[in-house]
Amino acid sequence: MKKPFAGRLKQSFFYFIVALLPIGRSTMLAQSPSDSATPGLAVLDAAGNSVEARGIALVDWDGYIANPAVKLTFSPTAEITRFPATVTLSAKEPRMYFDLPSAIDADGPSKTITFANARSKVVVYLSIFPDREGKDERALLHYQIVDADGTARDGSINVHVFDQDENRPSTFKVYTDFSYDEAGFFKDPERRQIVQQAADDWAYFIDDMDLDLVPAFSEKVNIFPSSTDFSNSTLKSAPVSYKGFLVELYGVDLPELRSGGSASNQSFQTSRGVKLPLRRSGNVAIETKGNYNTLGWLPTIKDSEWWKADNLSEHPADLYSIVHRQIELSLGFSPDYPKANSARNRGHIQSPELLAYHKQYPKVDSSNQLTGEIDDASLHGVFGSEYKGKTPEGRWLITKLDVLCLEAIGYKIRHTFDLSIKTDPLAAGHLHIPYATTLQGKGGLPWYIWSMESGALPGGLVLDADTGVISGQPAKAGSYTFTVRLTDSSEKKTSVVSAPLTMVIH
Repeated sequence: MKKPFAGRLKQSFFYFIVALLPIGRSTMLAQSPSDSATPGLAVLDAAGNSVEARGIALVDWDGYIANPAVKLTFSPTAEITRFPATVTLSAKEPRMYFDLPSAIDADGPSKTITFANARSKVVVYLSIFPDREGKDERALLHYQIVDADGTARDGSINVHVFDQDENRPSTFKVYTDFSYDEAGFFKDPERRQIVQQAADDWAYFIDDMDLDLVPAFSEKVNIFPSSTDFSNSTLKSAPVSYKGFLVELYGVDLPELRSGGSASNQSFQTSRGVKLPLRRSGNVAIETKGNYNTLGWLPTIKDSEWWKADNLSEHPADLYSIVHRQIELSLGFSPDYPKANSARNRGHIQSPELLAYHKQYPKVDSSNQLTGEIDDASLHGVFGSEYKGKTPEGRWLITKLDVLCLEAIGYKIRHTFDLSIKTDPLAAGHLHIPYATTLQGKGGLPWYIWSMESGALPGGLVLDADTGVISGQPAKAGSYTFTVRLTDSSEKKTSVVSAPLTMVIH
């Protein structure tokens, strides 16, 4: 197992204070001037814009998924004249984190960078661990610059966290069953709850595929003995009926000191009688003593404690992380899936969506793991490469790359993370009466930029490029159809979508 990441920084001179404060449910905040100051420090976002006026934008995507790591470029201003200069970044919010090398604990994240000279530019990535609350938040990123003669300058930058969680009902269901848990590991209701949460988190990203009902006792699942080894399994009948995917979970006490999972190789899913290249069930065996050790399992942890779940050999493992990984294996990465087996044979998994996002096909090894692959948006390691990421170790998460791989295996996916425009009907307006409505964007990487692609707004109304607010006093009645364009703040501004809208003025 990998040892703890290097560079766990502790600041001896002082700690900074930052608070995440709920600011209400909205897709985008008005970009008013910041009340923060950045003496001695210039900071640009991925699009090359200064963050001093409007702050840093982080996003918590819809669903429990690894969020994008925002690129920030730091450089000294003319106030700094003696080099090298050291910059210590920190925040009093443990859900926020920097790319490595950095530190994270209950006091929040910290990272140190150095300016060698006045022309130095240092790239830092900042992100936030997901939660399930659906509330936008505000924070402060603090820094201290100490130049070569010991002069210190302090400052802070506003951080806006746009939470896009909608908690919509899942259209696909991953069922959990514990009927064959002879070891009694899942008698604990807390453990069952953790397992079901991990299953629901995967199901959230899978769309309805109109699957046929699997009658009770008609599905056969491979179950490993609870106290021998992983070399032999027995077919057991699933005692439940369901539409979706079934996972049989049970505890084992084996010399390997590891957990495991696989798909059933007995039957394929069908939709209206048509066979799909997807299995109907799988199994997950959890080692009762611990994962690669005998230290047991962490109890339920809060999202703000995600960094405790590093799953290293010298610590108790995080049950959510391990179950999350084994469910992913049984859902799509087992060689019992035809497309997963083909990917293993050719050494990579392929689809147009994967190539567009990852710029190459993700590599697959002989164990069907994504060898050394890192998710492009979040910088987290993906399935089988959880220790290869560029972020601090902590709870293992679904990534966009993982979801796109499931799509390549044959699942229909809900792309909740892609940039999109909500196309709900616009409110009607009235002639010569002040009007205001806000266009809603989602996914991608805020800050957003709005523009008109075709057509025109009713006379007297204008679109604010930063906020998406359409406002003014309509000057002429009628029905107006136009197309708006939304661009996010990704580095090359490649995320662009458009949508036709209609507004009626009475």
